[in-house]
Amino acid sequence: MSNYVLPEVSDSELLGLEAKIQEAQKRRSLDGLKVYGFGEVSIALGWPIDQPRFVAKRMIPMPKAASLEGPLQAIDHFADEILAAGGKILPYQTRLVQRPDGPYVGYLVQPIVPADELAETVLKTDQPTPSHPLLIAVRDFVMSCATKDTALDAQIPNFAWVDGELWLLDISSPAGFDADDNLIYPNMPLANKLVPFPLRPALAKASADVLSLYRGRHNALTQVVVFLHRIKADAWVEPAIETFNEVLHKPIELNVVNERWQQNTKDFPKIKKLLQLQRGWQETVRRKPYEYLITDSFTGEVI
Repeated sequence: MSNYVLPEVSDSELLGLEAKIQEAQKRRSLDGLKVYGFGEVSIALGWPIDQPRFVAKRMIPMPKAASLEGPLQAIDHFADEILAAGGKILPYQTRLVQRPDGPYVGYLVQPIVPADELAETVLKTDQPTPSHPLLIAVRDFVMSCATKDTALDAQIPNFAWVDGELWLLDISSPAGFDADDNLIYPNMPLANKLVPFPLRPALAKASADVLSLYRGRHNALTQVVVFLHRIKADAWVEPAIETFNEVLHKPIELNVVNERWQQNTKDFPKIKKLLQLQRGWQETVRRKPYEYLITDSFTGEVI
């Protein structure tokens, strides 16, 4: 059984972290921050820096609190759906704080998971085999929690593995599709703040294209295999395919996995270029700070 407990976190602690993030954005450096993990949307940061008590994932600051209420409520709704389907989620809390200079910032706060309890660590230390209980647990999680319209990111780094139990860590970017195949992505209004206005349709299309690759059980499991390359767990690719194909009507094919991985290595840098373009325009033309740390989630490098 997990011993994860979410500590009490004060607004002043979150504002202290926020001040450090603002400094990091100006310097374009993560020096002075305690980083626990990189995602495409957010960075998992520990606070306080010297002796972290919790991990926080930050949303894009907005001038009005109402702009963040939808994305925060979407996290709660997504968590409720996972729990109702039988999945386990790391204890969390959604928070909204106002900075002294006016903007509001949303945070997802969670307890710290020891490195040896991360699912990613298990793959680095255990022998690759199709019958490994972690692979079976991830497979069963997706089969239980994903629907045909869910865009579920179940890649290995998003889980903890404790005493044979699988715990979902990352619930920060819930997404799905409606009956007309339109993307439902509550974070899109926040993401739009990061690119020039004329390029927002391009960002919306890119987001829909990327998230469609996670839609439904087959796609979600395929993406789990694809991103094994990202954590340098290539030896687990074929065992994972074998494990997942035991429950899929349409088998995952190795050549498709390889093609998707190669495409991802091309697509993500393109999205980052859009962000860099907006940052340059905002800082040089509008003379305003860019409220986002652009990172390469594959290397952890600030770009």
